Amino acid sequence: MRDEKDSTPAESPAETSTPDDSLQASAVASSLPKSNKSRRIQPSTIRDHPYRLLGVTVLTLLGLLAMAGVKSYRDLATAQDIEKDLRREISETQERLESLGETIGRIQNDPATLERLAREHLGMVREGDVVIVLPDEDRESDARPSPTVDNSL
Repeated sequence: MRDEKDSTPAESPAETSTPDDSLQASAVASSLPKSNKSRRIQPSTIRDHPYRLLGVTVLTLLGLLAMAGVKSYRDLATAQDIEKDLRREISETQERLESLGETIGRIQNDPATLERLAREHLGMVREGDVVIVLPDEDRESDARPSPTVDNSL
């Protein structure tokens, strides 16, 4: 029986080293700077970089200020659009008010205008006028009998 401790596994091609490989490894190692074990890399602290914190703070504040400025500009543009719409509406209302004032003046001072409006809007007539009442078109189409053809002649 074989003892497992004595047996060694066969070396794989990746694990075998040639003299050329050791030369390459030593060349790479010699090109790297030698490490100084006495010098340790310590984590960066705020005390080491006081201007970095100041720079980040200033950039953050500038970013917030820019966002507030953009929002304020949008709000201003919206308010200006609303103001423009309201001014247009006021102008249209003033023109309508002037037109209605002129109509009131004509009604008060011109009896012919008053009579015409009374006839058109209120359906009034003068004494002696003949009134012809026409049936509504909707009722007329429902009440009319369908035409029939008389073939007896």
